[in-house]
Amino acid sequence: MSSLENRQFEGQVPEIEPGYLPEGYELVSESNEGFLFSKLYEADEGQYIYLSVQESEGFSVSVDNETTNQELTRVNVYQAQLFYR
Repeated sequence: MSSLENRQFEGQVPEIEPGYLPEGYELVSESNEGFLFSKLYEADEGQYIYLSVQESEGFSVSVDNETTNQELTRVNVYQAQLFYR
C-alpha cells in the first residue's frame, strides 16, 4: 500500500491500492461509502484478501477466534491487524 502520510482527505477515507498482490488474485468487489473504503480480491480454492480503511475513533471487529489467527503489525506508520487461517 502507498503511504497515507501528509495527505488531506477532508472527511473521507482514502482509496487504497495494494502495493503487491500474489499471483492469481483478482479484484471481485469494491465499496466506497465515504467513511469506509474496501476491496476484495479472490483466488482459487476460496482464498481471499480483504482490504479496508475506515474512519473511526475506536475500532472493533468480530472474527472467528477458533480458526483465525491475528497478528498486530504496522503499515507505514499506521497500526494494522492481520487476520489469517
